[in-house]
Amino acid sequence: MALKRANTDGPFLVPKESYNAFVDAAEAHRNRVGVIHRSDLFARDDSGIITIRNDSGSDRDRFDVLAIGDPIILPTDNLNEFKNRVSMAGTTPSMPDDAGKIAVLLEPLGTAKIGKAMVSGVIATQVKMNDVDHPRCGFVDSSYTLASGQVGPAEILWTAVTSDGETGWAVIRFPTAATTNRFPAIITGNATYSYRWKYAWSEAEYSGDSLTTKSGGRSGTTSTDYALNRVEVNHTSTLAFGTDQAGSGYPSGFEPRPVGAAGNSNTHDYDVPVEMTEVIDLNGDVRYWFELIWTHDGPCS
Repeated sequence: MALKRANTDGPFLVPKESYNAFVDAAEAHRNRVGVIHRSDLFARDDSGIITIRNDSGSDRDRFDVLAIGDPIILPTDNLNEFKNRVSMAGTTPSMPDDAGKIAVLLEPLGTAKIGKAMVSGVIATQVKMNDVDHPRCGFVDSSYTLASGQVGPAEILWTAVTSDGETGWAVIRFPTAATTNRFPAIITGNATYSYRWKYAWSEAEYSGDSLTTKSGGRSGTTSTDYALNRVEVNHTSTLAFGTDQAGSGYPSGFEPRPVGAAGNSNTHDYDVPVEMTEVIDLNGDVRYWFELIWTHDGPCS
C-alpha cells in the first residue's frame, strides 16, 4: 500500500499496514548496518590488507616492499583502537630479522604517510630474478625490491623477466610454507682463499647405493657460483680456527688442506659428497654453502 505522511494538525493514527511497513524497514536497516559492520571487521582480519605507515625514511612507490614493524597504536595507547584496526609501521628490510615480514604497498606513500599494503595474498610486484627458473623470492637487505631464489617466503607464480639477473614484473603469492633448499652435491675442485677455499661442485642424485652427478643439475666453478665451507669461514691467511694454528705452527710441510685434497699439496685429488645449501645473501645474490671438516696433511717420510 502507498504510505502517507502524518498530518501535524490532527490526531496521529497509524494503520496496521503502515506500522508493519515501518517495522520491516527498521529491521532491514538494522540488519544492513550489522552486515557492514561485521564485514568491515572481518576484512581487516581476512583480506590480507592492512594500514601501514611509511617509516623507511623516503618516499615509496606503489608495489614497493617494506618490512612489517611494530603497531602504530599499542594496546597501552588505545586498546579499542588496537583491537579494531590493524595499523603497522613499514620499515626498511633488514635481513635476516625481517625475512618473512613482507608488505607490498598498494599505493604510493610519502615519508611518514599512512596507506594500505598487502601482507598476504596474490599481487604483482618487482622481483630481481637471479635465475628465471627460481620458484621463490624474499627480501634483500636494505632493498625495496624482492629477489628470487630456491627458497623464500613468497612463491613466484609468473614473471615477465626472461634473462637471469634482471629485475622486472612478477606475480607472487605470500606467505607460503617455509622451504629449505638443501640438495646432494659433489665437490670437484678448489682454489685457495686464505686458509679457506672456493670449491667447484656439481649437483648430485642418489642411484641405488651411489651418488652420481645429476644430468642438467646445478653446478659451480672456483670463480662462478663457487661453494664455501662453513667450517672454514673464519680462517685467515695465517690462522686456521679450530686448531688455532698457522702454517708455522705445524710440522714441516703440514698445513690445513682443502676438502678433497690429500698429501702435501692443495691439489684436488678426489671428489667428495656433501649436502649443499642454496641461500640468498644480504645483497640478494645466490650463494652455496656446505659443512665438512677439512684435513691436515703433509709429506710422509
